[in-house]
Amino acid sequence: MEKINIPKKEDISNIDNSRRFESVREEVFDYQLQYVEKLYSGEFKQKIEKDKDIGDLVMDFSYLKRVIYDECLKRIPNFEKMKKDKIDQIIGYTTGVISRQINDSYLKDKKQWKYNIKEISLENLNKIGPEINKLPEKSGPSAGLIHFNVKGYEELEKFGISDMDDCLEIHFEELYKQKEKDSNLKSIFSGDSLSILASKIVDEYPQVKAITANSWLVDSPIGKRIGFIVSGRKEQVSGNEGFWGQFIDENGKLNKERMNKFIKTGIPDFYTSKGFIKTEDFLKKYLPKEKRGNIILKEISEESKEFRKYVEFISKEIDEKWDTLSYEEICDLFYKNEAVYNYLQTDKGKRYLEMLKKAKELKINKLDNFVYDYKDDIKNDLRDFIKQKSNEYIEKEIFIP
Repeated sequence: MEKINIPKKEDISNIDNSRRFESVREEVFDYQLQYVEKLYSGEFKQKIEKDKDIGDLVMDFSYLKRVIYDECLKRIPNFEKMKKDKIDQIIGYTTGVISRQINDSYLKDKKQWKYNIKEISLENLNKIGPEINKLPEKSGPSAGLIHFNVKGYEELEKFGISDMDDCLEIHFEELYKQKEKDSNLKSIFSGDSLSILASKIVDEYPQVKAITANSWLVDSPIGKRIGFIVSGRKEQVSGNEGFWGQFIDENGKLNKERMNKFIKTGIPDFYTSKGFIKTEDFLKKYLPKEKRGNIILKEISEESKEFRKYVEFISKEIDEKWDTLSYEEICDLFYKNEAVYNYLQTDKGKRYLEMLKKAKELKINKLDNFVYDYKDDIKNDLRDFIKQKSNEYIEKEIFIP
């Protein structure tokens, strides 16, 4: 039988981290199903929603939902060119069918149901078609062993960081997916990753106001050693690496003692927590000696903060009220911001309004579906304008001793 891409168990002592990670995921998946079974039968204090069946819980608390997502993309012809809502419809339908059939399997045979999951999943995935695509590489900026992305971050206003400020979010869980055998949690401290990240912030991302993470590691001794301040914590189990990564030890192997304790009690050592380190504090701790001294950082201007809020507001308004808003009412929303008003008086701005008017005349359900096939130069020019107005910074000099 064809297999879903959760590999069979194998001796992981002499394989690289990328294969080791996939092998350990197979073991973790078995435990995830044990957790789901005990949760559903009421053995844990954690409450579940009344309308949730065991198929729903498998999707909520295991890797399966993400596996189905990836496997669907491998099978959908030309998915790169397909509209997002169509892709979501296919994946949502397939996930729902698999979830219902898992529940039916459980009700039919409570001893065998776990062993039927892969067969059920493959049968429905293959209805989409054979594997014809390779998943796009998840490439992005990195600093040694640490992968990251720049984004806004919520819930930090009480710490002086608004959701309009740029933050650099790091991803520890990528460690176990890398090919190098020595890429583990110890390597963060024994290697140069943190100092490389500090240097990259100074050289390439001087606008970030904090380094953030959302992981079990944040509230762990490792997170505290790095310097994270916990900003949010929910005592909830989830189905992602941010939670289940705590059961993989520093060498990329399953920590069976910790896992068995969790499966017995339903209470993990660590829940997923959000945390942050202010940029200046991070640089004081990790910036290499040769780069210390007077450092130029950047802060987003108040004008750009207000513009970001405006774009967020208008995007939500148009998305939620598209069917009821008239063309004139949408224009009124645009004209509330002077910069947007001035842009819409340009040739490309006028062409955008023409596109908008045509979409309303044709009674297009959702603007996104219409814009997707429209002239790229109009979309790109508007996107560039928004990006420029959203990213105006002022310089700030600090001293790192």
